[in-house]
Amino acid sequence: MRMAFFKVLTLRQSVLARLAVVALPLLALSACKDGETASGPPPRTVLVTTIEYVREPQTRSLVANIKPRVESELGFRVAGKIAQRRVQIGDPVRAGQVLATLDQTDFQLQAEQAEADAKAASVAPRSSHRR
Repeated sequence: MRMAFFKVLTLRQSVLARLAVVALPLLALSACKDGETASGPPPRTVLVTTIEYVREPQTRSLVANIKPRVESELGFRVAGKIAQRRVQIGDPVRAGQVLATLDQTDFQLQAEQAEADAKAASVAPRSSHRR
């Protein structure tokens, strides 16, 4: 039976238990006396503040390598400096559309040098025959 787990109190023990339940709070209350203060350190002052939730923007600093989804390998026939860029990043382009123009100064100097070399080459064989 379950009664085996509970201790059966006799009448005398039951009365003592009830008396203890009533007497202990009375004894605790009788320890408090009016007019007397306990000697000891003075009470400490306490700072009280209200906590408020303030949402702060989260800033994160990350290290990454940014690569395009599509990358085109371009090759150029001549080297030079870009004089004018006719499209901006993200603009759609068509096949054959001029994207940029190169500075003509380098080409003009190279053309003049080639003409001077050609003239010097054509004069050199004539002068070697005259000797």
